[in-house]
Amino acid sequence: MGVCSLSYHLGMRTQRSLTDAASAFSYRPTGDTPCGIGFRTFRSTLTLGAGQVRYLNQATDLLSELGTDVVVRDNGGGAVWIEPEAQIWVGIYLPSTEGFLTEDYRAELVRIGEVIAPALVSFGLSDVRVVRSPDLLGRGKELCFAGLSYGEITTSGKKILGLSLRRTKRWKIFHLMVPVYETQDKAASVLLRLGKEVPSAVTWSSLSVEIDGLKESDLSQLEEDILQRIDSRVL
Repeated sequence: MGVCSLSYHLGMRTQRSLTDAASAFSYRPTGDTPCGIGFRTFRSTLTLGAGQVRYLNQATDLLSELGTDVVVRDNGGGAVWIEPEAQIWVGIYLPSTEGFLTEDYRAELVRIGEVIAPALVSFGLSDVRVVRSPDLLGRGKELCFAGLSYGEITTSGKKILGLSLRRTKRWKIFHLMVPVYETQDKAASVLLRLGKEVPSAVTWSSLSVEIDGLKESDLSQLEEDILQRIDSRVL
């Protein structure tokens, strides 16, 4: 099994299995019902942004002996490393006709960030801020968590939530990711071995760094809180 998902369809929950992380990123709901999905991966995977497809073969050669998958997402941005139990990963699927959203993608991302930020505050993170005018936008081109973009969230000045948006004819699809452990340095290491420039300063954090005595039950509650806020204020 590659990825399992637990989805909210206007308060109703369903569960399904997907083959790998690429299938999760390319997943589209049936019908036209908005939904929020929490994804859980069972394999370590380096996910590359759509603009990084040229790195695919080299990265696959580097990581194949380690049993690590490499996939290319169908959205933009830089590389993200995912592992089992190492991140909270949620997808939000809204029909393109939803009145909640505007034609300004920046405002759409910020609005999603504003819905989610209170869940991180309730979880115990300090100085939580939603990025509205990013000054590190270009730094995330190669490594997602090295930069800041619209709607992403920081704690004490360091990125704690990455957010992307892909718009299709039928859907507006948001993927958000909150690192539980320090794993993004693995993505940075691969990029450096490929000869790519990666910002040297660590600009991201993780829940395990910010919260003492982190428990699995706490993480499940945070994921549930995020999905419920999406369900009540977005779907």
